[in-house]
Amino acid sequence: MALKEHPFVVTSSFTADGDTITYNKNAENRSTAVGKAFTINTDGKAELVSDGDEIIGKVLAVDDDDVMTGAYICGGLRLPLGESATVARGDKLVGALGEDSAKGFVKTVPAAPEDVSITDTDYTTTNFADLAAASTAVDSVVDELDSTADAVNALSAIVNKGRGLVVDFDDTDALVALI
Repeated sequence: MALKEHPFVVTSSFTADGDTITYNKNAENRSTAVGKAFTINTDGKAELVSDGDEIIGKVLAVDDDDVMTGAYICGGLRLPLGESATVARGDKLVGALGEDSAKGFVKTVPAAPEDVSITDTDYTTTNFADLAAASTAVDSVVDELDSTADAVNALSAIVNKGRGLVVDFDDTDALVALI
């Protein structure tokens, strides 16, 4: 399947972080970052996405003054899939790691965690010989609730960063409409 990018994309220049996005006159396209997904870090510089990062766009070019050009906001962009990542039409994406933990790849926003079953015990009819048994039963329920809360909190940090809409894909790339 041939994934075709839209020829009219919005572009802008960003200062590159100089670590994940670097200029190399000997590399194809002057940088190994070209074609990969980027985000903006807390210093306001463009860097390749890590696992779970929000995707801002795709690196198009890197210049020798640590300035990169990126396509962003809208348009159909072809982005590389992370290691073992699969996507479907309509998926939202976040950053992912590629082979050897390389940055700049994408994956589907993880699904919501499965419901955790809480043991339903009618404690009003239970005759506890001492408070230790009651405490153990309550602790078990609290542990299950804590497990659910941890899963939901971890997921919400990623889900809220999901962007784009997968419109087509193959085994290595996703064609994404970043909106």
